Amino acid sequence: MKEIPFFDQILTYKKIDSTFTRARQLIVNKEVRGNFLLVAETQSTGKGRKENRWFSPPGGLWFTAGFFNLPLKSSLTIYMAITIVQAINKLYPDTTAHLTIKWPNDLFLNGQKMGGILTSAFPDLNYILSGTGLNTNNKEFPEELREHSASLSIFLQREIDNEELLLEIFQSFLAGLPDYLENELENLKTIFNSKYSYLTDKKIVLQTEFEELTGLVKGINREGALILLLKNGSYLPIYSGTVTGIGDKIIS
Repeated sequence: MKEIPFFDQILTYKKIDSTFTRARQLIVNKEVRGNFLLVAETQSTGKGRKENRWFSPPGGLWFTAGFFNLPLKSSLTIYMAITIVQAINKLYPDTTAHLTIKWPNDLFLNGQKMGGILTSAFPDLNYILSGTGLNTNNKEFPEELREHSASLSIFLQREIDNEELLLEIFQSFLAGLPDYLENELENLKTIFNSKYSYLTDKKIVLQTEFEELTGLVKGINREGALILLLKNGSYLPIYSGTVTGIGDKIIS
């Protein structure tokens, strides 16, 4: 594994239950220090949002970053997604017009899911964990995922260098970090809304903790909240929720 200057420790695994679960265990047991990175060749129980499992076979890029004493901001998942898109576009320019981010945490390639990000804060431990799964060199998917999943190597018809991509992701992350910590997404929201957002100007159904909403997506604000134009003409920022429908399509 190539050295990445931002991390005090990089731990690699052939097979693991979940890099996210293991990272939390290592923090609780005080077996890691500072910023650290866990990378696995495969996960048996990869984690997604709302306890969903993430298909994590050999070939994909599965990792969790532990950030020590990083100020907690609601937009960190979106910032991570932006840096991943920038890294992939830089290394593989043919993806530029095809790679998008579906709020709040999914990466889409040609309208199909290629990756996901799970971020959780553990303030009592002074850590934020951000786990990512990317279908880089996946050759095939289970039948139930095939219709909705994308692989970077299949799209590009070439092998992906996972180590090179991981290094580029965190170089992009570090390059923008000072501005992000000072301004959140103020200087990134325009490019996100115009180029990276999968949902902008789409009608969606969104389930929040309290209610179901229907509206037209008008992008995100500097805090990463989704701006929803409601039927009554008002604009509502949504900080947390699940998109359950896009247009007339219901997402299972």
